[in-house]
Amino acid sequence: MKLASWFSLALALACSGTSSIGRGTLDGGGGQGSSEQPDSGTPFVTAGTPSTDGSGGVTSEPPGAAECVSTIEASEANDYELVPTFGFELTHVAPNMDLTFDWSGVTQDFMGKPLDPKADIAHVELSLVTHKNTADVLARDFMTLSTKTADLLELDTLGSRTRAGTQKFTVQMPPPIQDYVLSDFDSVTFGGYPYLVSIASTSAAGNQIRMFAPFVLDDASMNTYVFMTSQSTTLAWASSLTTLTPVHVRPQDPHEMLDLSHLTSDVYGRPFPQTLREVRISEHSAALEDLAGEVMDLDAVADHVWRAPAGTETSIDLSTLTDDDGQAFRGIDLAGHTWLLALYADDVIPAPVFLTALEPCTAGQ
Repeated sequence: MKLASWFSLALALACSGTSSIGRGTLDGGGGQGSSEQPDSGTPFVTAGTPSTDGSGGVTSEPPGAAECVSTIEASEANDYELVPTFGFELTHVAPNMDLTFDWSGVTQDFMGKPLDPKADIAHVELSLVTHKNTADVLARDFMTLSTKTADLLELDTLGSRTRAGTQKFTVQMPPPIQDYVLSDFDSVTFGGYPYLVSIASTSAAGNQIRMFAPFVLDDASMNTYVFMTSQSTTLAWASSLTTLTPVHVRPQDPHEMLDLSHLTSDVYGRPFPQTLREVRISEHSAALEDLAGEVMDLDAVADHVWRAPAGTETSIDLSTLTDDDGQAFRGIDLAGHTWLLALYADDVIPAPVFLTALEPCTAGQ
């Protein structure tokens, strides 16, 4: 898997089968989405949920009241807030055994989108979370722990199957005992470390993970199957655009520089990624307060989108962004639209790792 402590957690360990980690949904917030219905089973307490001021929008000075900038300094102060809350079904398996992974029961991904478990899945990957004894905090810290994994095995299914045994996978990282893949599941070496099996669809942008299933080695278990279902991973989230400070730029002038050198952390509180996939500017007819609930797929509610690869650059000329027809970014309008600037990385969920609003100004032009 190439890839903040806000979440609640409940864990009931079992010798075999599955148990729930962090099941629940958020209450309130500026925007909200969920891949599950709220349940009354596991207690769930939310901390750090973005607050709103009742209007749902960003309070700012009227256009022209703020000085125009020619360099947009991205910082935590002009970033949005996003609180994802994960829930997992944790499976216990016997160590040193050939395991079988079955995803035939996944008909909806953790974003709530329907899928065909055979036709829509092209890639399966098995990873090890490299921090020991973190199964009980996996739901709480998933956005951080998902970046601390070692890729062990992978399988390209190309839409041809819904189940595979360990021996069908290709080795990504040599196992502890050479040419003995089952040593990847040795309880002496890896006891206490959570594993993640993920299934993904393939697109031009790369592999899009559709579902995770965590499992742990258990000497008391005889189970050798990891069954994935539509509830193996669930996600609820809340976002807010009310706390960010919008950036005031010259209208109809695309020649703005984006400076990323001041960003030290992303929206999840992790160290800011050294490599980004893309920078995007999107134009929206909807008001800012109506876009907080759309951060998982801003393109779907945009009137126009311009984008450019970002890579390891810390300074980006926004005039280099183009739309799908190859037309260059023209600058923002003086009035009538909402403009968003977003940064994306290869990540667990499709939301931006940084998002701010651009507003027009006239002072200091």
